[in-house]
Amino acid sequence: MPETGEIDEVEIVVLVDRAAKKQGLATDYGLSIYVEPRRGGKSYHILFDTGPSFEILRRNADMLGVDLNRIDRIVISHFHRDHYGALSELLDNVSRQGTIFVPEEPWFALHVLKKARSLGWRVARVQTSTPVAPGVYAFGPVARSLEISLKIVLKDGRRALLVGCGHASIPMILRWAGRLDRYELVAGGFHLKEEDDESAEKLGEMLTVMKIGKVMPLHCSGHEETFRKVLGEKFVSGGAGTRLVLL
Repeated sequence: MPETGEIDEVEIVVLVDRAAKKQGLATDYGLSIYVEPRRGGKSYHILFDTGPSFEILRRNADMLGVDLNRIDRIVISHFHRDHYGALSELLDNVSRQGTIFVPEEPWFALHVLKKARSLGWRVARVQTSTPVAPGVYAFGPVARSLEISLKIVLKDGRRALLVGCGHASIPMILRWAGRLDRYELVAGGFHLKEEDDESAEKLGEMLTVMKIGKVMPLHCSGHEETFRKVLGEKFVSGGAGTRLVLL
């Protein structure tokens, strides 16, 4: 589907991560990011992954002023527990219904998706670039990763990219996303925690050459000091509590 439209601004709040950037927030090995794009005076409320624990998701959301009851669009990047584990309890504790975007419907998660449908949620399988909200698209799965990512179209065609674990590699995901020279932000899991510093250095150098505006490694990325050194002012030290607004 052609990608049309852009947004006035987007607010991005990291709700769950292995690190916390605000005192009192809980940490967990997982990822959840709240995304609120705004256009023409209207806001849309998207949750990108849920993290593994609803208790931690709810606690951090409350502390950060994010009302989970406003969420009516949920994007599950892939079905590893650290990314979707809180989904079932989340559905039990929110009053709205909407759409859950998924890359597949694996047998071990069918009971959760069946519950979602019984509660009035629509489950949409992403197989190409799929609109989530005006100017916001889920795309993938990339290569054989069974993982989808989230692309946000800003003013003048500039973009932001959110990834869950980056199993297909950040360079390949960016190639699938397109318009490689227009990214204001690349954020999420870079899947380098088990790799050596050289791998992180090479990725940082590539993102620098591509003139990415800001880079925020989260979750399974690791190598924070290497990224900080290579990326310089482009590097964002992210974690639960990080809040960014892109215009």
